[in-house]
Amino acid sequence: MSTLFGTAKNWVQKNRSDIVAIASIALLYVIFALFGAGCPIKFLTGVSCGGCGMSRAWLCALRLDFIGAFQYHPLFWLVLPTIFILIFRRKFPKFAKVSLSIILALFLAVYFIRMTDSSCDVVVFRPEDGLIYRLGSYILSLFGHGQ
Repeated sequence: MSTLFGTAKNWVQKNRSDIVAIASIALLYVIFALFGAGCPIKFLTGVSCGGCGMSRAWLCALRLDFIGAFQYHPLFWLVLPTIFILIFRRKFPKFAKVSLSIILALFLAVYFIRMTDSSCDVVVFRPEDGLIYRLGSYILSLFGHGQ
């Protein structure tokens, strides 16, 4: 039992920065969700990110609504394999590099397809709805440039 605890403790120590980064990102998303803003990227820029619809997809999957999950994000199922690849990337660096490259290419392809599909209501490109644009417009209007 103490060996198992020691191994887990060593793993946590070796991966401390990864754990802090993942926890920080998760906390950021929770804070935005609590304030009703949803995705921080979309809230700030008005443009959906490549993972847009992922949370809703997983909520559907947890209800066993896999068709709905696929409609929200067709790559939702890649989250778990990606987590395992990231956890074990130091043990299998070549496999991890190739796998993560393929996963990234898939996400970029799906993002491009969804962004160019005018019938897709999950992924949007509306910079004028983003906080950055709205703040910029407000600041410009203070100086008389917004009219």
